[in-house]
Amino acid sequence: MIGTISAIPDYKNLTCDIGILIGYPGKGYGKIAWKKMIDLLSKKKFRKISGGCMSNNIAMIKIFKSSGMKFDYKKSKQYLFKKNKAVDFIGYCIFNK
Repeated sequence: MIGTISAIPDYKNLTCDIGILIGYPGKGYGKIAWKKMIDLLSKKKFRKISGGCMSNNIAMIKIFKSSGMKFDYKKSKQYLFKKNKAVDFIGYCIFNK
């Protein structure tokens, strides 16, 4: 198995929050999976698609930006990371045209 893709749809508001976990970093599989999910959810008429990650997850932020997503929000010092350093959680989104 390469990884996991998850989606949490909100049919009432036509929004969906998606996430991925890929077991082979640096191969481009995450970018492919992410873009395919956005395409699929756009065809299903979701008006807003969102996702988030810790602010130190540079690879995921690159995937957000390369797929056309824009910065949406920040939860300051949301998670404790290595050596109990507080890290922000950031969210990105894209609106269906």
